[in-house]
Amino acid sequence: MDYEKHIKSYRKDYKDYSDKIVIADASPLISLNAIDKLEYLALLFSEVYTTETVKKECRFNLPDWIKVEEPEELLKKALSKKGMDEGEKSAIALAMEKEVLRKRNIFKGNPCLILDDKRAEKIYQKWDLGIKNIKLRDIFSFAFDKKLFTREEGEKMLLELKDKGREFKKSDIMLIFNDYGNKRGNKI
Repeated sequence: MDYEKHIKSYRKDYKDYSDKIVIADASPLISLNAIDKLEYLALLFSEVYTTETVKKECRFNLPDWIKVEEPEELLKKALSKKGMDEGEKSAIALAMEKEVLRKRNIFKGNPCLILDDKRAEKIYQKWDLGIKNIKLRDIFSFAFDKKLFTREEGEKMLLELKDKGREFKKSDIMLIFNDYGNKRGNKI
């Protein structure tokens, strides 16, 4: 894969994400909390939402700046039997709801979904809802772009996550640090 082309395209799509509101699933919240970097979400996005279901899955107290809302029951039912857990279903349903409200000029903001589960992401992508999906690696990449951490600090964070069972592929590491094929991307 041509990583430089992929990263440039990726950067173009996300060049301004500070106006975006995000709806987070549990996995990225749990990972960021595990390394005490949950605040990256507040520093990078205009608003952060999750659902009561996701909040329960997290099993830690969410900060007050993460808004907890439940989507309409009808949307959650529409997502049933799709091979996703309840938290993923509720986060996707809330993102869908926010997008519908945005299109009707009832809700301000451009909703994005923070979803890291491969199975749920594949199902979600098939629907082509027009809502961007942001992964944990994207959050780290945005934070690195905003100089919220140095490369050395980033490598330590990724190693800490690896120790806690969350690994990143070489391509994800290259994307986070803008490596464009730099062999150093193999390090973590």
